[in-house]
Amino acid sequence: MKKSSAAKDILKRLAKNIRTGRIRVKMTQEEAAFRSAIGYKRWQDLEAGRANTTVATLTRIAAILRVDIRRLFTP
Repeated sequence: MKKSSAAKDILKRLAKNIRTGRIRVKMTQEEAAFRSAIGYKRWQDLEAGRANTTVATLTRIAAILRVDIRRLFTP
C-alpha cells in the first residue's frame, strides 16, 4: 500500500524533528537508539523518514530528547 502525500509529509516532519532534537541534546544516533530501546538501523530509518513507528516508541524518543511528544510533529 502506497503512503499518501499527507503521510509522507508527516514522516518527513517527524524525521526532521527527531534528528534536530537528537543533535540538540548532543547524542549520536547509536546512543539515541540505545537509550530509546530501538535498533540502530530503525533509528536511522526514522531519521530518514523511511519508517513508521508506534506511539510507545515515540513516547520513549520524546523522553530522551526531553521534549513533549507533540513537539515531534510540530513544523
